[in-house]
Amino acid sequence: MSIIEQQPATSGTGGGDPLPSVLAGVGTALADLMDVPVWSAPDVDLDQHLAQALAVKAAADEVVARLVGEMDARAMAHRVGASSTRAHLVATHRMSRPEAGRVVAAARALHGPSMAAEPTRRAQVRGQVWAEQAVVIATAVHRVSDSVDAAAVDRLQRDLITHAHRLGYEQLQQLANHAVEVVDPEGADAIIEAQLTAQDKAARAGTEFVLQIAPDGTGSGRFRQLPAITTAMLKKYLDALATPHRATPTHHPDTAQPQPTDLPYSTRMGQAFCELIDHLPTEGHPQHGVANATIVVTLDHD
Repeated sequence: MSIIEQQPATSGTGGGDPLPSVLAGVGTALADLMDVPVWSAPDVDLDQHLAQALAVKAAADEVVARLVGEMDARAMAHRVGASSTRAHLVATHRMSRPEAGRVVAAARALHGPSMAAEPTRRAQVRGQVWAEQAVVIATAVHRVSDSVDAAAVDRLQRDLITHAHRLGYEQLQQLANHAVEVVDPEGADAIIEAQLTAQDKAARAGTEFVLQIAPDGTGSGRFRQLPAITTAMLKKYLDALATPHRATPTHHPDTAQPQPTDLPYSTRMGQAFCELIDHLPTEGHPQHGVANATIVVTLDHD
């Protein structure tokens, strides 16, 4: 007996709720296929059967996301002692944390307060788009600002649903991002700026710099998780300073000598790093914005 058949409707569902009987019927029908062989099906039939099975899965995924969306809207997890909807799915319904996260994301994208993604939800129920595709399309629709004409947003959504039939997941993501930039360029720029700011903030919160100082005063170390812009700037400066044919800066330009070209790249970058540090200002206060960085200084050789 399947788990669906083992769970009768509770008293809270009411006699007019079709979910228990429909889900039980679907579970029974799928259980009837348990011993149906597939080894003898021709290749073309295998592809067709798989497409049909994926369409059924998409419809089931929509029901799952809708139920989870209602749980999330009611803040049900807190009432049953869980810290979040995702934690409730992990603890009560035995989902992995990544899968629970994907389900919650789908629930919020497709079943939140806004009805803007309703065409996408219905396309998923009909098996026209899969759960991942539906989230991509719904997320794109929600990115468009309210100032954009509703008819343009509707065309955007229906075009993406149509293209989902022939595009891979990554291609659909790229098309969705591009389409939003075309329909709402100002809103897309604002979202990208907000995303970059959030990424920079998250990177800075985890930035670490470890400096190990030997007894003779020399040092070695490492750093981790520099923000993207900081990383790009550092590499640009060091590459410029490490250029093999660049003259080594001195206090007397007439005596400047080109750097050796046979040094390993890592050595030239190390020397460029030293030069960059040597030219830092020695007076004044450090720049703001690095309060969350972790700096560790040790006096060992490890």
